[in-house]
Amino acid sequence: MRGFFTRLLEKVICSSKKLVTLYGKYYNKIVEREACLADLDESHKVLCVGGGSVPWTAMLFALLTGAEIDVVDIDHQAVYNGQKVVKMFDLQNKVRVMRSNGLWIDAVTYDAVHIALQVSPKAEVLDHLNSCCRPGTKIIMRMPKESLAYDYSHISQRQLKKYNWVKADVSTTYNTMSDSLLMVKTQC
Repeated sequence: MRGFFTRLLEKVICSSKKLVTLYGKYYNKIVEREACLADLDESHKVLCVGGGSVPWTAMLFALLTGAEIDVVDIDHQAVYNGQKVVKMFDLQNKVRVMRSNGLWIDAVTYDAVHIALQVSPKAEVLDHLNSCCRPGTKIIMRMPKESLAYDYSHISQRQLKKYNWVKADVSTTYNTMSDSLLMVKTQC
């Protein structure tokens, strides 16, 4: 349900630079911590899965790190809106928004992949991305607070234990998120 309201809110505010900037303030510290957690810089090519109508995470990654960012979303309208927002902030040379599905995209050319909180089915997307990325690829995944997990695509502790998560950033000050997890793929 929260994901639905997030998508709706983004579609409503995406035409206003002031509202997008205000909305983005919620994510600023989260994205800063994730960029630091993954040690991203201008040499990286990053894929953001689940950009929505306001691809703030991707835009902020580009601004903070200088990295080249590709954003995918399955929703046609979100992609169209996301492209408009990127252009509104004059970031079209650093951030590219495309329609695709996290289950279809080939991640072999990316140094890092970010999986948004609202991505669904999260476990299957994680498995797919892990299977097609190369060793050394960093996968950053947002996790909901335990009390809100029912509102988001489920990923079990068993699923998480399949992978070697090397760091966890506990983000206790945020309303919906508990962690940003980082995994570095170590094998083929």
